Amino acid sequence: MKYIEIIILIFVFACFFEEAEAQPFESVFGKDTTQWNIVYQIPDYFPTLIFKAYGDTLVNGEKYVPVYKGYNYTPLELYGYMKEGTDVGKLWFRDIKGQEELLMDLSMEKSDSFYFGLSEPILYTVDTVYYNSGRKYISFNEANNAYPVLFIEGIGPFNMFFSNEVSDPWYAQIRCKKNDNILVFMNSDYDTCVDTLTSVNNYFGESIKIYPNPANGYLTISNNTTETGILELFNSLGTRVLSQKIIGDGQVDIGNLSNGVYLVDCQVKNKHFITKFTKQ
Repeated sequence: MKYIEIIILIFVFACFFEEAEAQPFESVFGKDTTQWNIVYQIPDYFPTLIFKAYGDTLVNGEKYVPVYKGYNYTPLELYGYMKEGTDVGKLWFRDIKGQEELLMDLSMEKSDSFYFGLSEPILYTVDTVYYNSGRKYISFNEANNAYPVLFIEGIGPFNMFFSNEVSDPWYAQIRCKKNDNILVFMNSDYDTCVDTLTSVNNYFGESIKIYPNPANGYLTISNNTTETGILELFNSLGTRVLSQKIIGDGQVDIGNLSNGVYLVDCQVKNKHFITKFTKQ
C-alpha cells in the first residue's frame, strides 16, 4: 500500500471515530408535541400535573419551545420555555420572568455534582451512570436516598421541575411521558398516566366537610376530630396560596384570593382529605 493511501485511510478512520463520538443525545421533544405527567406535591394524593410543550419561539435569537402547565382537569396556561442542546445533552428552562435554569446535563459522569432546588439549592453527586434500552441514565446518590433522582436521555429529568418547583424530589416524579400523543415512558410505580380525587375524598370518610361551594369570603371546616392538622389551598397552577393549622371546626378566610378553582388539602396524622372548590 502506498504511503499516500495509508494517510487517506488514517484520515477517514479519524473522521469516522470523531463523528461517532459526536453523535447527539436523543431529544426529549417529540416531532409536534411533548407531554410530561407529573406526580406533584403529595404523591398518590394529588391530581396529576401536566406540562405540555409544542411550537417554537425565539428568545434573544435562540430557539425555545413554549411549555404549558395545568392539572388534568384544568386548562393549560403558558408556564415558560425550554431550550435543548442535544450535542451536549442539556435541557434548560426559562420562566416567563426570564429566569433561566439548567434542568438536565447528560454529559455528567460519576462524582460530578449538580445543584437541585431553587430557594435552598442542595448539592447532589452522581452515583451511577448506566444505559437502559439504549438510553443514558444518570443517578444521583441513589444508594443514600429513599427515592431516585435521575436524568434520563430522551425523557428528561425524572424529577421534573424539582429544581424550581418543590423542595423534595419525591414531589416531582414523572408519572408518564408522551411524544406526539404516543406513550414513550411509564413510571413503574404507576399503572396509569393520571390520578383522580375520587379515592382520596373518602380517605377521612365523613370526618371532614368543607363548604360552601362555590365560596366567597370564607370556607367552613367541619371536622369531627380534635387532632391538630394543616389545611392548604393550591391554585390551578399548583402554587400554594394559603396554609394554616386547623383544630376541629373553623373557618378559612379566602376573601383575598382571586376568583377561580382551588384545591383543598387537609392533612391530619399523615392522612389526607382533598377536594376542590370555586372562589367567586
